[in-house]
Amino acid sequence: MVGGKQVPVAFAGVELAPEEKLTIAHDLRELTRRMYEDPHAEPEMQGWYPARDYQEHLPSADLDLARGTHQRRPLGRAGLFRHIHDRGERSVLYQRLVEGLRAVKERVEDVERAHVIIVGSLAGGMGSATLFDMAYLVRRAARDAGVEGSINVEGFLIAEGAFQSVTTDEMPRVNTFATLRELSRFQLSRGRPYPMIYRLDAPE
Repeated sequence: MVGGKQVPVAFAGVELAPEEKLTIAHDLRELTRRMYEDPHAEPEMQGWYPARDYQEHLPSADLDLARGTHQRRPLGRAGLFRHIHDRGERSVLYQRLVEGLRAVKERVEDVERAHVIIVGSLAGGMGSATLFDMAYLVRRAARDAGVEGSINVEGFLIAEGAFQSVTTDEMPRVNTFATLRELSRFQLSRGRPYPMIYRLDAPE
């Protein structure tokens, strides 16, 4: 979805069928209002979601992901959090990851050669915001699918340069830089796990 409109999704000559697409388009107005009014609401999001700034300064319609993220990374990640909160491991996204990895296990004799490729943009507010969550969820799903430690997760990512012909806005550059800096920090923290917490009341 780009600018609130459905667009074709294709990579390396392969285009996703409509039933293969999953759109995260939650309306975050109620979430933002609740976090603004109650500093203890959604504690796993309080450290990074700027509820006060959004509640006081953004048009209400900009908090509806059906209209896009407007290149605001916290909105994109909050949408993924809401999707996971709604169903947990039974979420459509998570189930598709598990089922896909199980299919790989059944079809590929040497599963150690299996690759999961995350394709996305670093310039917008969704792909750049959820890159690390998706990598984590893939590895978590691999464990549930019985192929933990037997897959490689790779990223094919578009930087802000791809959008120079359609926008002069600085946000694509800012988002790309922020995501690359986060990637560098994740790589430097090898051996010191970083907790990915989606619900404080969940077992893990």
